[in-house]
This record gives sequence, structure tokens and C-alpha cells, in this order.
Amino acid sequence: MTSNQVARTDHDELCSRLGSSLGYVAPVEDDTPLSANAAPPPPPRPDAPARNSKAVVATVVGALSVVLFFPFGPVLGPIAIVMGKNARRRAMDGVSGKGLATAGIVLGVIGLVAGAYVWIIASTCDCL
Repeated sequence: MTSNQVARTDHDELCSRLGSSLGYVAPVEDDTPLSANAAPPPPPRPDAPARNSKAVVATVVGALSVVLFFPFGPVLGPIAIVMGKNARRRAMDGVSGKGLATAGIVLGVIGLVAGAYVWIIASTCDCL
């Protein structure tokens, strides 16, 4: 035995002792690719409700009406409210997204009110 083989044997023995006391299990050395060892992805749930993209759009438009409330709140707010109400009506028929639709309605109202308030203040005073 050469010194490399002795060192390798000592290393393997030490790893097996330490590994077993720490709960470590050495990986199996085989030539199969990882994808062959991986479990297949689970199939989609058959009872999952369909997605409601209108609810997502209503929430995004409502968030934009809040963030850009001064110039675009009075325009984007009503769009978010109408889209949110349509998406909420669709969610009552069994499609997911009722919470997102409600969030779109609420954000649209906030953007509309904030934008209208700033527009009224800006039009009545010369301070801006």
C-alpha cells in the first residue's frame, strides 16, 4: 500500500465514523443523471379553480391609480373599480381571485378619491 492509499483509507474510515455519529449518509456514487433520480412533478389538481386574470389586472391598475394618484388616479381608479367588480362577479361563479378583485376595487377607490382631492385642491388654489 502506498501512502496515498493509506491516507485515503484513514480518511474514509474517519468520515464513516464521524458521518454516522452526525447522521450523515454518504451519497451513492452512480453514473445516472440527477433527472433520472428525481421524482416526477405532481399532476395538476383536478379540483383547482380556473385563474381569474381580470382580478390580477384590476389589482395592478388599482395599485397604479394609488401610486400615480395625482395625474392618473381619477382615470385609473374607475377602470380598476369596474374591472374589480366584473372579476368579483366572475369569482362568485367559482373562479379564483375574489380577494384580488376586492383589492382592485379598494385600491381603485383610494386612487380615485386621492386623485380627485388633489385635482380639486390644485384647481381651487394657486399654490401649486
